[in-house]
Parts: sequence; structure tokens; C-alpha cells
Amino acid sequence: MPNDVERSDGATEHAVVIAGGGPTGLMLAGELALAGVDVAIVERRANQQLVGTRAGGLHARTIEVLDQRGIADRFLSAGQVAQVAGFAWIRLDISDFPSRHPYGLALRQNRIEEILAGWVEELEVPIYREREVTGFTQDDAGVEVTLADGQSLRAQYLIGCDGGRSVIRKAAGIDFPGWDATTSNLLAEVELTAEPEWGLRRDEKGIRAFSRQVLESLPIEENSDDFLFDNEMLAQAIYFNYRVGEISCPTKYFAEASSINFRRSVQYGFGVLGTTLQFALQKWGLAKYKIFDAQGRKLETTTPSYYARGLANSSQP
Repeated sequence: MPNDVERSDGATEHAVVIAGGGPTGLMLAGELALAGVDVAIVERRANQQLVGTRAGGLHARTIEVLDQRGIADRFLSAGQVAQVAGFAWIRLDISDFPSRHPYGLALRQNRIEEILAGWVEELEVPIYREREVTGFTQDDAGVEVTLADGQSLRAQYLIGCDGGRSVIRKAAGIDFPGWDATTSNLLAEVELTAEPEWGLRRDEKGIRAFSRQVLESLPIEENSDDFLFDNEMLAQAIYFNYRVGEISCPTKYFAEASSINFRRSVQYGFGVLGTTLQFALQKWGLAKYKIFDAQGRKLETTTPSYYARGLANSSQP
């Protein structure tokens, strides 16, 4: 139960403050509330709505944990159960596993968050919405949490659940070691005139997941084998009248995460401009290019696998 206290200087005090009200922050807040800890969440969004699709479901172990908390049925009633387990893109059927939930669940992340937020609200966890943590100062007694609106919160513990570019992690001086990126990804949501046959395929360019109709109709084999492939394929999809509903591709460039040097980035930039020019000239009937030739070389498709995602990525050497 919350027992937040407002101090004489106007700052509200909690035992624990969680920065970030996504799935991780919400689940942690629920766990702490069940243990009787006074916990609060600071979330920059006004609600649980997301830009883009994000995660598409839950795996068996997550459903088991939710079942331990008595809330699994809330998620199961909102989604679709399916066999989604796999290794190296090989489907694994876990329907005979000794579990109450030997399956995965197809359910969009915004709905997952809405259900978790409802559970947390029932546990009377306060969520400071449209607020954002900008920094903190620590002393022997706890943490002073600074918010973007100039207000502050006091807590014994501050937990960063604010994503891969966590403000809390960076302010605390905690490294995020790893390797340079080796793939380029494009996640798209498109509207088609007919129900497609979905499937996931791997080729020498990477992993692709589109409908069979898209794979068989676009002259994909005329495209570049480098970073430019995704841009060319998007241009082809538009040229051949596949309506694009949304493209979610947030990007941030910094030294630790970039896998392309300056020379190649310049080449990519000019390549994008070149693809755009080719698209326009072909549309205007002033020139013809193989990547927009309906008779161009196409990918040889195989029987689609179980999985379906609107994802394309190009592996880099």
C-alpha cells in the first residue's frame, strides 16, 4: 500500500521510485507492491499508447510468471495462443511440456502495457504521468530524483526501467558494454488489398518476413547486397502499389553503436538519393531501371514457416 509523504520542501517521498512505466517498470512495481513496498512510477507518456508495433506477444515462461500473480487470464483473454517457441528460426513445439501454459501468446505491446497498468492501479501504485526523470543526487539516506518540470521526488531507492538509452544508467555511470551492430533493420506495417500468406524466410541477404505475394512480385534480386537493400525494397513496394501504412524506424547515431564508417555512410546517402531519382524517372517514363522492372529477377520463395513479422534485415560482414 502506498504511504507517500510530502515533505516541507514540497518533494513527495517514496520507498522506491521507478523511472519508466513500460512492461518492465510496471511488472516490477506490481511485484514490489505485493511485497508491501511503497513504490511509485514516473512515466513521460500520458497513457500506455505506443508509436509503432513494438513487441508482438509473450512466451510461455512469462505467462507462467503472470499466472503466479493471478493475472494470466487477463492476457490470455485478450490475445491468441500459439506455438511460437524456436531456436535459430527452427520451430519448436512445446505443447507437451509439463506446464499449465505450454504455448506463446500473440498480443501487441500496447495492450500488454494496458493490462499491466490496470493491475498496478488496482494495487494502488501511483504513476506520475507526463513527467520525466532528468537526473538525481544520492546521499547516505537515499536519492533525490529531479523531474523535467522542476519538481522532485525523494526515495530510498531509484530504479531505472527507462530503456536502452536509460538516463538513470548514464547518470549513475554504469557502462553498457557490447559489440557494434552487424545488421540493418526495417520494420514496416503495410496495408494490402487481399489477405496475404505470411511467412519468414532466410536468404544470403539476411532474414525477411513478408507475404508470399510481396516476395514473388518484387524484383528483389536486382537490389543491392549492402545497406541500400532496405531502401530499394521500400521504393519497390511503393512503385508496385503496396500501400505503406506505417514505418517505425527510430534511429540514433553515436560512436558506440554505429557499424558503418563515414565513407560508407556517404555512399549510402548518395545511394538513397540515387534510388529516389530512379524511382521518379521511372514513374515519369523518362528512364527504365531493373529494380523497377516487373520482369526483373525475383526471389525464389519456399513454403512459409510458422512465424510472421514485418521485418527485413541485411547482415553486414
